[in-house]
Amino acid sequence: MSEDPGWGYAPTRYERWREGIVGGYSAPAADGQKVEPPSPDEERKSVLTLLAFVFLLLVIGAEAHFLPVLATVGVIAAVIMIHELGHFTAAKLGGMKVTEYFLGFGPRLWSVRKGETEYGVKAIPAGGYVRILGMNNIEQVDPADEPRTYREATFPRRFAVAVAGSTMHFVMALLTVWALFAFANESKPTPVIDSIVQLSVPSPAQKAGLQKGDRIVSYDGHPENDWNAMRVYIEGHLDKPITLVVERDGRDRTVTATPTDGSAIHDSSGQPLTPTKVGFLGIEPAATNYSVLGSIPHAFKSFWSDGIVATFKALGTVFSPHGLSNIGKQVVSKPGTESATQAGGRPVSVVGIVEVAGQLHGWAEKASLFFTVNAFIGVLNLFPVLPFDGGHVVIAVYERIRSRKGRRYRADVNKMVPVAMVVMGLLVFVGVSSLYLDVFHPVTLH
Repeated sequence: MSEDPGWGYAPTRYERWREGIVGGYSAPAADGQKVEPPSPDEERKSVLTLLAFVFLLLVIGAEAHFLPVLATVGVIAAVIMIHELGHFTAAKLGGMKVTEYFLGFGPRLWSVRKGETEYGVKAIPAGGYVRILGMNNIEQVDPADEPRTYREATFPRRFAVAVAGSTMHFVMALLTVWALFAFANESKPTPVIDSIVQLSVPSPAQKAGLQKGDRIVSYDGHPENDWNAMRVYIEGHLDKPITLVVERDGRDRTVTATPTDGSAIHDSSGQPLTPTKVGFLGIEPAATNYSVLGSIPHAFKSFWSDGIVATFKALGTVFSPHGLSNIGKQVVSKPGTESATQAGGRPVSVVGIVEVAGQLHGWAEKASLFFTVNAFIGVLNLFPVLPFDGGHVVIAVYERIRSRKGRRYRADVNKMVPVAMVVMGLLVFVGVSSLYLDVFHPVTLH
């Protein structure tokens, strides 16, 4: 979207005018004459040139054995432009004038004009943007185009444009997690105990007399209809007795088990059974595969808990004083490699995403990363401050609330600038720090 913070910044009016001279659409030339748009033959030649360049890049990648890296970069570029496609489509459907749809910023490398919109690629691969006229109340626009500006559109249309980018991320994340449940052999835990974890010392489950094949009916009075919910309950009851009702040989039996600290117990390879100090019983559920249709409700649930909620928690951690301090300490620490757990939950840049993706095996692991990234970006872009998309959402909602009797209230965007500058400062700090860490302290998955 114009001035879209999700991937970068929009060009200034001077940059758009200057680039218009060489970008293939009508703009004032030095002698006052207009530059005519390219002919259809020139446009076809331009498209063929782009395709030839992409093909050459793939050939070089295959010969140099870095096709996986190119594939990851291509996916990132596609995600960027799908985000912008959301803004683009919502604006077009809302009757707004969209003049540019670009990947990258800075000088043009390639462009083609279709109708009133110019599509292309620019030299700095730091994101992408869609240029929609009149994205704020202070932008100067040709009076002839004013009726088709974003600011003159109705509230529902402006709201739709503002949330369209994040919506595309949420759709991609939801479809991805559904595919994982439906096609990646993801299994659904059942209330039946499939195995008792064997340790060098008796586990809490063994001490309580639990056995393979027991069907858990309830725990502390809660019916067992969600194994993951019971797992969370067990983890939160360290050293606290839990009363379990299990069905064995057609009869209900009541047993009491006291979870122990899973992080203090290590498996045969020396790894702790749980990454943090939480309750551990030592039981594993039997599982059944999800069906294509049966995956849908589980996909929505995972999208909410593992995507939306987890992202809010991660953002709260990263942008907290402790999180920002932790990033700063890692920047000044001795260069080297660190595991994902040693990284302290720090964010990663595009370089880090490419590095992590290269360490993953199989489409399911890569799809899980794709899900996480899209959920994160979707939530981040809705942060209610400019230059995020959420800033435009807040402005649209605020103007709608303040409008009375058909008279449109227009917010003073300049009042949001100080807050936006602080937010941008934090983003620059986190972004540059993450890039530095990904280069000199690359995360490795152990």
